[in-house]
Amino acid sequence: MYTVIKRIEIAGAHRLNLPYESKCETLHGHNWIVEVEITGERLNISGMLIDFTCISKVVNQLDHIYVNEVLPKDMNPTAENIACWVACSVDEELSLQQYEEMKSELIRLRKVEADLSKEEECNRYGQVIEHELDKREKKLSYASVSKVTVQESEGNIACYIP
Repeated sequence: MYTVIKRIEIAGAHRLNLPYESKCETLHGHNWIVEVEITGERLNISGMLIDFTCISKVVNQLDHIYVNEVLPKDMNPTAENIACWVACSVDEELSLQQYEEMKSELIRLRKVEADLSKEEECNRYGQVIEHELDKREKKLSYASVSKVTVQESEGNIACYIP
C-alpha cells in the first residue's frame, strides 16, 4: 500500500450561515492548512499515485478567494465541508488521470493487435487484450483520497474520511 500526503497553506475568506448568533456569520478570513492523503495499492504508469500538482490545482482554487463562491451554493463553507469538497474534487482529478492512463493503454494494446499479421495470432492476442483490459478496468481506481484535514486555526482541525 502506498500513501501520498500533500500539505498546503491557503488564505481565504468566508462567512458561515448558522442557525444561531455567531461572529462567524460575518465575513472573515483564515490561513487554512489543508492536508490531503491519497492511498492506493499500485502506482500509475509514471510510478506515482498522483502528481502532487493535481492536488495543488484543486486546493489552490480556494486560495485568496471568497470560499462561499467556490463551494456549491447549498454547502455552508465550514472546515468540515471544505475538507469534503477538497476530497471529492481531488478524487475527480484522480479519476480523470486514471481514465487518461486507461485510454493510453487501450490505444497501445490496440496498436499491438493491429500490428499482428497472422489472423490466428490476431485472434489469440485479441483474447489476451480483452482479458487484460477487463483486469485493468477492475483496477482502474488504483488510488483514492483516504483523508483530508483542514486546520482553521491553532487547535481547530476538521477531518473528512470518504
